[in-house]
Amino acid sequence: MNETAPAPAVAPAPRPRVLSVDALRGFDMFWILGGDSLATALQEMSRGKEGLLADFGNFAGNQLEHVEWAGFRFYDLIFPLFVFIVGVSLVFSLTRLVEQEG
Repeated sequence: MNETAPAPAVAPAPRPRVLSVDALRGFDMFWILGGDSLATALQEMSRGKEGLLADFGNFAGNQLEHVEWAGFRFYDLIFPLFVFIVGVSLVFSLTRLVEQEG
């Protein structure tokens, strides 16, 4: 009676994450979740003052406000960047899903 036990199913090793996509996702989520309030606070603190820090505070605060019709600012890139990241992430996750499920 020489029975051999079936070999246990071995899960494939997970692929390493793409750190650049993770870093970009974190950067974008910072701005989505309220990074603009930090820049607005810096702008309010530097109002009426002079110097490099005051100039930076005013610049950062202005860049994180929507422009009504004329102009383009950093704030207008936050959501398109999120959509781009979703597209890049889908390529990686769908490739893995097709490999596993067929």
